[in-house]
Amino acid sequence: MLRLPLWGKLSISGVAACGALAGGLAAAGAATSSAGHPVTGCVNANRTVSHVYTGGTAPSCPKGSWGFSVASSGQLDATNAQIAQNASDIKALQNVGKTASADLQAGSIPTGGGFVANSTEVGTLSLAPGTYQVDLYAKATPNKDTGTVQVFPQFFVYSQPKNASFTGDEFNVGAGALEPNGTNHDSYYSGSGVITVPSGGETLHIYAFGYDSDSGAATYALDSGTVTVVRLAG
Repeated sequence: MLRLPLWGKLSISGVAACGALAGGLAAAGAATSSAGHPVTGCVNANRTVSHVYTGGTAPSCPKGSWGFSVASSGQLDATNAQIAQNASDIKALQNVGKTASADLQAGSIPTGGGFVANSTEVGTLSLAPGTYQVDLYAKATPNKDTGTVQVFPQFFVYSQPKNASFTGDEFNVGAGALEPNGTNHDSYYSGSGVITVPSGGETLHIYAFGYDSDSGAATYALDSGTVTVVRLAG
């Protein structure tokens, strides 16, 4: 069955009614195109169709008639597929540069021991498929239980829940020990990484943890924090 494109692919040189053209093709019984070739022919002055071919260039039409060319079903299918792909690419480009963020949950963070058992999840952020720059910022202060021990806060960005094999560990943030308790000095931590989210999307999991200089256990205060993503590509 001949399928005419909706966007005006039909090209007729001269003045001929599309309805008359379609009717004439059907009446002539020659309107079916092959999968890979266009339909070409002539529209006569009395609005009938002649010289219909399913391939090659348009014929030399008699005087007083006009040539036409209609895309084949295979060409239309290929064009429609390209249009769908272009629409998807445009949508992805429109999302480039968009940002999203989530605040980290403030509180007392235990340190020491094993990461899987003792780290604290302090935030999550769900992402659609694409490539993102992920930035993490955190502010921390020592708790009284640290005494003179140096405490080293650490933050982990995972693309899945934490596990013993550390699968999904995208990047980690840590930059030295907290100021001694009683100094009232804040410490700031920041880091970034680029991650690619696969088809179906995924959720980022942010964990807070740390170690002590005496290899013992203590705590520190996560005062505030934010994880922010910027979409780099679809």
